[in-house]
Formats: sequence, structure tokens, C-alpha cells
Amino acid sequence: MEASIIVRRIRAVGGLSRADLARLAGVSASTVGRIESGTLDPTWGTLQKLLNGVGMVLSGQTVVSAGDVSAIASARAILEGRPKDADPRWLDAWRRVGWVKPPSPPDVLALAVAAGNAAKFVRRAGRPIYVEAPGQREWQDLPRLMTAAGIDYAISGLVATRPDRVTSLAAVPIIYVHDPRKMITRLGLTETEPLHGTKLVAPTSNEMSGIEEDGGLRFVTRAQAMLDAFASGGREQDKAEAAARDWPDIATA
Repeated sequence: MEASIIVRRIRAVGGLSRADLARLAGVSASTVGRIESGTLDPTWGTLQKLLNGVGMVLSGQTVVSAGDVSAIASARAILEGRPKDADPRWLDAWRRVGWVKPPSPPDVLALAVAAGNAAKFVRRAGRPIYVEAPGQREWQDLPRLMTAAGIDYAISGLVATRPDRVTSLAAVPIIYVHDPRKMITRLGLTETEPLHGTKLVAPTSNEMSGIEEDGGLRFVTRAQAMLDAFASGGREQDKAEAAARDWPDIATA
């Protein structure tokens, strides 16, 4: 794939200006412009800087998410007022582009979009498994079954950002659980087609830290939930933009 096409696709996916991409990658804006116009053939090192700056990789003839959960963990740390816990690579890049600029509040939407693009669930090593519980009528039936069985879990995704997260049927959640395959067997769950059931995901970072109990159910923090919605893609990501614009109100809902 030509370098000019790679740069255009990187910018299109992230909605980035040439200057933004340059700052994220730690290169000059003129370098990005010349690559995109086809007047500069970049070294592999420069191309890697551009990809790494946004958490993307080459896959065949396209550019895709790297599935890098450290981007989500870092954005969450910033949104929760713990920037020292963020990966320095992400923190430095986001500072260069101006999305993190203390003492001003962070650019929540920009961080959420960037972290979500870098950490898409479908690109992670442990891909989601979609399931239904026996006789399930609403998504809450599954976590209640898990609670009764003494299984450690945490609900995430768009629904977990809502003030009515315990009762809302507006979206199907993501549920973090250790060893999803073992739990499927233990509870007699049925696997479904992608996007037609509840999404089970094994935690790979600190997703289940700071669990919030509400109405007998267990939820990840609202920052984690919002960022996971952006990492889901499709309509979930589109709807998550409203949650990002309402931040920090949803954090205290």
C-alpha cells in the first residue's frame, strides 16, 4: 500500500488534521503533508511513528486498530484524574496534540475517539463471545444468573454509562468475566451470532478495578464504560459521543 494512502486512511479513521497526526506521531506537519501528497517516500521508521501515534497497524491493504488496551487504560486514568497512571507513550502524545492540557479539563471526546480506535474489541487477542442465558428475556437476566452462581463480573458499554443503567434496555452490554469459555459451560449459555447477544470479554488490564455495585448488579466505572463503547465500533460508538459530550455529568450520575 502506498504511504500516501496509509496517511489518508489514518487521518480519515481518526478524524485528524495533518497537524494533529504530526503531533501525535512526533513528526513535523510538513512531513505528513509531503507523504500524503506523494512527494516524500517515508522510511519505515517514520511510517511506524505515524501508525503508533494513533494505535493502528497495517493489515493487508488497509489500516486497522492495533487492539491496544493500554490506550483505554490511559484515557480512563486521565478522565478519572490519575494521569500518573497513564502509559507515558499515550500521555505524551495526547499532551503534544493538546487533548491533555492541565489545569484545563481534557478533551474528552477526542480522547475517547482516539482510545477507542486504538483498542477495538475485534482486534484484540481475546475476541468477544456473544451469548444468551437459558430463557433470557432481558440482558439483566445474565448478570443476575452470574451473581447467583458467585461469578465475578462487571458490566460495561454504553448502557453502563446511563443513570438508569440497572433497568435500561436501550443497549446490550459488554460483560467482563474471567475465562468466558469456562463460564459458558458452567452456566449452560448459548453462543449467538455476533451482535445478537450479550458480549463477553476477558479483562486484560484494569477494566474490573473500581467496580460499582448498583441494584444488585456490578458495573465498571463510568469512564471505563464510555471508553469501551467507543472501542465497540458501529452504532455503539456513534451513540457514545453523546456520553462524551455530557462528561463529567455522567461520571456522577
